[in-house]
Amino acid sequence: MPAARALPILRAPTAGVAQLVEQSLRKREVGGSSPSTGTNPPASRFWRAVQSLTLPGKLILAIFSASAYWLIDALGTGFEWDTTIFGHFAWQSHLLAVIFGALVMAPYAAASRILWLRIPAMWVASALIYFYAIQFVVDGPFSYDTLSPFLISGGGAALLVGLSVAMLAPRRISWRLFALCLVAGVVGGAAFAESVWLGSDFEVVGGHLVWQVLVCLALHLGLRRASA
Repeated sequence: MPAARALPILRAPTAGVAQLVEQSLRKREVGGSSPSTGTNPPASRFWRAVQSLTLPGKLILAIFSASAYWLIDALGTGFEWDTTIFGHFAWQSHLLAVIFGALVMAPYAAASRILWLRIPAMWVASALIYFYAIQFVVDGPFSYDTLSPFLISGGGAALLVGLSVAMLAPRRISWRLFALCLVAGVVGGAAFAESVWLGSDFEVVGGHLVWQVLVCLALHLGLRRASA
């Protein structure tokens, strides 16, 4: 009988200890998911919508990005903004590159406490890639009248865009991404060469449009989910 009476007394503390342990584990889980521990805070409603864009939505952004050439050119002509940055490179080209970085590259940025750094970093990367791609065509070792500089520049720029997004977003880097970007960039470079040789603003916009849309498609198909 004494032993039998002792069983409820032993069970009560044991159940109490188990309950305390369970509560402690739950507190740790809640604490581990809070921003103060270094994990990513929940994304805003706007950024969740941006990251949930389907391929048609991304392609529309790419079309807007390339079409911005008309607006930029009209503003430059209307206000006589003919100043250059970095020598003879017009500021309009930098602005076009920043718009590409904002509309095509930035939507891949992971929601985190440094999102405000990731997005401007993509703007800068896009501007630098555009700058050196055009510089290669204009001042590179190949003749401006041949297809070679456009193919090399277009393919190389697309590869750098894919690498920049994968590193800054960040996303897992894969050979699939590089292969798609290379093909998209080379085809886009050929289209850009044709548009430059034709000479009118409409054709030049067409060259930007083909390259940007193809690179947008390559990013969509080639990038994987963000690394944990």
